[in-house]
Amino acid sequence: MLNATTKRRFAYTEEEMANAFQTFMEVERGIPGIGRFSRVFREIDCQQGRPDFIALARTQKKFLNGNTISVKLAGSLVFSLLHENAMRTPEFLARHSGLSVRSVESALSELLIHKYVKRSSSGAYSINAKRSLREIEVIAIELKLDRPRRALFQAQQARSFAQQVLIVVPPSQARLYDKYAVALRRWGIGLSTFDPQTRDFSLCRAPRTSRPRSRQHQAYAMFQLLDDSRS
Repeated sequence: MLNATTKRRFAYTEEEMANAFQTFMEVERGIPGIGRFSRVFREIDCQQGRPDFIALARTQKKFLNGNTISVKLAGSLVFSLLHENAMRTPEFLARHSGLSVRSVESALSELLIHKYVKRSSSGAYSINAKRSLREIEVIAIELKLDRPRRALFQAQQARSFAQQVLIVVPPSQARLYDKYAVALRRWGIGLSTFDPQTRDFSLCRAPRTSRPRSRQHQAYAMFQLLDDSRS
């Protein structure tokens, strides 16, 4: 909840700004200067943070045409240890994940049913190339009226699962991020301004595209999107 002081400083709430920005993205079918999106999700719990928006940067249907799994924590951890061209046994996965062999086998069973993994005749597992995370490119968007330090912290969390991260703020707040220029550059985080009343958008700093910092958090986020894509 915004306090009374924040409400007096802005002619709109953070939720009103988010609603306007969602409409802006839908009209533009993306974000000017960044690209078009095939799908936009709002407030998805991604284990490392809950960004205001997650957008798919281009048409990517193979993974998100799959089925959700119930064991997301164990499933994403096991999935992150698998590769397309290297077979892993349940014992290997248990040793490197810290999970019990029983938990690993339960996760593998569900991943196998929904064709995220393949099993060899010897009982070892690999990722199904048709369900690879390599096809997914995500931009996480953090929208903030104020509190730049908080915005930066949340954006850094999103780098664990997203290829691009963008902070969106009111035009009057952009200068407050000058003191965080080094951190924005180091983490490859973009910065833009948006006025929900005029719909004016300006890209101050483009986000840098790079590999997510955690395959496990990336997998968890994608399994969460599978839940939301059914709604």
